[in-house]
Amino acid sequence: MALFNATSTPGAAHGIADQLKAGHIHLAQIGNINVNLGAGVYVLYPPGAQAQARRVAQLIPNLSPTVEAIQPEIQNTVSQHNEIIVVFN
Repeated sequence: MALFNATSTPGAAHGIADQLKAGHIHLAQIGNINVNLGAGVYVLYPPGAQAQARRVAQLIPNLSPTVEAIQPEIQNTVSQHNEIIVVFN
């Protein structure tokens, strides 16, 4: 799984990373990204991973994440395939 900060605030996603790690989620990548999703937290999933994405979202309920299928342009931007991606925007 990967976590990306899409805000202009350095380190803004570290709180989310801590919550996910506490829920035994392995984050293969944490970084920054430039995408236009609108404000909020997004749990984006590849085909067949909706149930797993919903479980990930349950680990960060205080942020009310939006769970939706990953858009091809975002998947290409992050170069992660068949992996759930959390974007803090």
